[in-house]
Amino acid sequence: MKLTKEEYQKLLDMVYIGDWVTTNDSSGEERPDTQEYTNAISKFLSYAKDYELEELVEHYEDGFEVSRKFEDQSRAHNYINQYENEVFWDELVERLARRDMAAKHGKSVITRVYKDENLFNELETIKQQYAQEFETNGLKNIKL
Repeated sequence: MKLTKEEYQKLLDMVYIGDWVTTNDSSGEERPDTQEYTNAISKFLSYAKDYELEELVEHYEDGFEVSRKFEDQSRAHNYINQYENEVFWDELVERLARRDMAAKHGKSVITRVYKDENLFNELETIKQQYAQEFETNGLKNIKL
């Protein structure tokens, strides 16, 4: 496969984003189930020198990783942050709406909501209300 330097750098951003999603977890521990991905990423990073981008990767005994310079210069973290922000709000809306439905109709309602149009519409209405609230006020009105 032939790539320009710019194309390789764009793919480097995309590989980094994919690696972030695939291998990160909240414990900070390595995930053994993602080792094959880590190996493939390391192999991709090993070609940075061919594109005169060796300053964006670091070589270690067990492979290659992106460098601090890459992390400082890449727009990948901007995309990751935007994505995580969207996921946060979507998850918050979804979980609160499901909580409200379960409180009103019982815990088993969630298994029925996609089979019953009225329940589905009710869930969607609740989600829209939460989405509007968070769009207008953020977390200002959330209290425990």
